[in-house]
Amino acid sequence: MARHLVPGQRQARGAGFTLLELIIVIVVIGIIGVSASARMQDDNGYTEYSLQSRFLSTLRNIQGKAMQDNRAGYCYRTIVSSSGDGAYGPTVVNYVNANQSTSCGATIAANAPTFLTARGDEIGGKGVSITFSEGGDSPSYIDFDYLGRPITATGSCASNICRVSFTGTATVGVCVEAQGLIYAC
Repeated sequence: MARHLVPGQRQARGAGFTLLELIIVIVVIGIIGVSASARMQDDNGYTEYSLQSRFLSTLRNIQGKAMQDNRAGYCYRTIVSSSGDGAYGPTVVNYVNANQSTSCGATIAANAPTFLTARGDEIGGKGVSITFSEGGDSPSYIDFDYLGRPITATGSCASNICRVSFTGTATVGVCVEAQGLIYAC
């Protein structure tokens, strides 16, 4: 049976939200927004994962170059420095003939793009430390041969997996096996 409104009678409630319900929803959304924005502004705990991802890309980039270019006398090298605030990056960016001796150097290329490097302000400046280990040794670089296999100052990651670790709030790493497999560990 349908209800008919009699003049002077009010319609039944339930056609909208009360002012109290709207205020509660706005307060809850505000609390969620404040906590989410605070988390987004603080990169504490995320820096390690960002560095890990970038280092994976750097090693794979250098490994790919080594596998495409088998000229003798060139080093497809990534420097890993644990001293100071830490840093990593390639020795050269352009593998032209004039850069042959520089490619086997001990310093990171000044013109290396940011996606291939991380300097002290991005590592130590963010409260993260970097370590490179091959068993009990601490090599300072990792090269790749024309088959994509790693070569370090202390070996070739053959007896032990080479590991570069980023330690801050969390500890994450990049591992390189003797056959050339590079992965997050």
